[in-house]
Amino acid sequence: MVDDISRPTPVADILPLVMEELVAGGLEPGRVTVVVATACHRCHAAEDNLKKIGPLSEQLCVVNHDPIGNLVYLGATTRGTPLYINKYVAEADLKVGIGCIVPHSMAGYGGGAKIILPGVAGLETVKANHSLYGERGDPAGSSLRYDIHEAAAKIGLDFIINVVFTGDIRVGGIFSGHYIEAFEEGVRFARQVYHTTLPDRANVVIANAYPLDLDLFQACKALWMADHYPEADSLVLVAGCPEGVGAHRLFQRGGPLWSEPEESFMFNHMLNRHAVIFTPAPIGEEVYDLVPRHVKLLSRWESMLEELLPRQTGNAEVLYFPYAPLQIPG
Repeated sequence: MVDDISRPTPVADILPLVMEELVAGGLEPGRVTVVVATACHRCHAAEDNLKKIGPLSEQLCVVNHDPIGNLVYLGATTRGTPLYINKYVAEADLKVGIGCIVPHSMAGYGGGAKIILPGVAGLETVKANHSLYGERGDPAGSSLRYDIHEAAAKIGLDFIINVVFTGDIRVGGIFSGHYIEAFEEGVRFARQVYHTTLPDRANVVIANAYPLDLDLFQACKALWMADHYPEADSLVLVAGCPEGVGAHRLFQRGGPLWSEPEESFMFNHMLNRHAVIFTPAPIGEEVYDLVPRHVKLLSRWESMLEELLPRQTGNAEVLYFPYAPLQIPG
């Protein structure tokens, strides 16, 4: 199982090393299936697989996870989450997950057993797990994370390989082994690498969503840094969004967890303040399925300055987060 194109994990560099070990252990490449753990994101096209997985995508059996089909039921967790899991994963004798450890507003950190849940879980399973979301905190201390670990134990996740990134999105560390022990060691390292010392105040907060800015669903992860500056008058989300708004079967309009923008937790940081999304992407009216109507979409830096400057008096204190989804306040 490998994470999808929305994550910067260098699977193309890691997977060949995994294959070397599997082949050395007597496993023929023809018996290996690579499942792209899309969770509720869009499916990969062939060019996505080539970019993410590399040349091995044309040599191995690569399949997209489907959260509404090709599933098997494996019971339920003690918290009542029904476990509908990808059939290829459920029937595999050996299950290896490749992913990355990045901050996550619900689970504390991405990575570890999240390659199973939500990675290769059914829509009903992911919905039930998300419903356990409480306050942000240590991932090992949340009901949602415990639920994920229990799912991995039931399904049998044998080994993980998780990457922690540096500020320039290179590999800062690799942690492999048991899906709890290796993950928790990686989290301890990630807390040091992603640690950001915050100033006391700011009038304007500019949050760059790189490297989790494939689409607007991913880019919203940059906004939680604004929680620390409720007094900031203006909030700017900078996001490449080459795929525009994007797709997420849980949270898009018609999805089981969609809610009106004024009630959604995804963009609630933009409520009750001057908010701008700065993106070169041609995003249409569907953006207002996600963000409040007062949020302005701007594609020129000059336009953004014209929008911000008249609101500031004296010496504005501007705080810029260059890698907001990866930065942890400390």
